[in-house]
Amino acid sequence: MNSLIKKIKYEFREPIPKFGAIILIIIGFIGGTVFTFGMYYLEGSVPKSEAIFVKATYASYTEEYMGRGSSYFELYFEDHKRVDIRTVCCSDEVSQSVYLLKPGTILNLYIHPRSNTILELIDNGNVILEYDETIKKLLSEVKAFRVLGLILYSWAVLGIIKIIRKIVR
Repeated sequence: MNSLIKKIKYEFREPIPKFGAIILIIIGFIGGTVFTFGMYYLEGSVPKSEAIFVKATYASYTEEYMGRGSSYFELYFEDHKRVDIRTVCCSDEVSQSVYLLKPGTILNLYIHPRSNTILELIDNGNVILEYDETIKKLLSEVKAFRVLGLILYSWAVLGIIKIIRKIVR
């Protein structure tokens, strides 16, 4: 066991090559930007007045499984493009309501203006997805992506430090 610990400590002492540092910088900045700002742009909070209201005729759905029992829905309409219910919003109640939708049903939707995400879904006065609750869930997902983005930015900083150390030596 001690020899394994010594081997691990030794391997972490080895310097990152210059090419590896450049790769860290590129991946860190691109990934950090996408996860920190891109996800907020696509899924961030919008006032209900800015959401797109649509009254559409339901046709069908597909359920995409994401692993660990989670899934998301793609809803198709006769008179509108496809829209999504995000994984984070798919509670058992929402899933059951989508399963019970019948083709030809008129649905009232509020859709995120920068993505195809459903923010509110109403079937004949029955609220399947509630706007404020959906926004809260999407923002919690965005926060998790921001943490990932900050981790990737730290990779870029690590790469810059490695290159500066190589230049100074």
